[in-house]
Amino acid sequence: MDVPRAIAKYRAGGQKITPQRLAVMRVLEGDRSHPAAAAVVERVRREFPFVSPATVYRVLEELVAMEEIVPLDFGNGPMRFDTNTAEHAHLVCEVCGRVDDVEWRLAADALPEPLRQGYALKGARVFFSGCCPDCRGRSG
Repeated sequence: MDVPRAIAKYRAGGQKITPQRLAVMRVLEGDRSHPAAAAVVERVRREFPFVSPATVYRVLEELVAMEEIVPLDFGNGPMRFDTNTAEHAHLVCEVCGRVDDVEWRLAADALPEPLRQGYALKGARVFFSGCCPDCRGRSG
């Protein structure tokens, strides 16, 4: 997540940079762990012990609307948030929930026929599921 760019977007929209907004952005900056909202709340509370979950959730929604973070639903738990907005795929561990980025793009010529016949694609979200190296090491 690019904090200066997000701050500029807030200001361009006539919104203030509150300490809570700034704290959420700082918590997410450079975070590649794909945190759930509850984890973001917990980390923001280290700086602002009395911040409400609703405030953090609202800031997350704002950052999604500004396309500064991407919501991820892998169907196996709470919504996660990705600070990497570039096109990529994800590896999701079915045991511990770990999520890793994978540099991977779907080639245009590999698209199913209906998508090559005039469908205007904005993007694709792809994830692979399995067992991460740490969990595999524990089970073997």
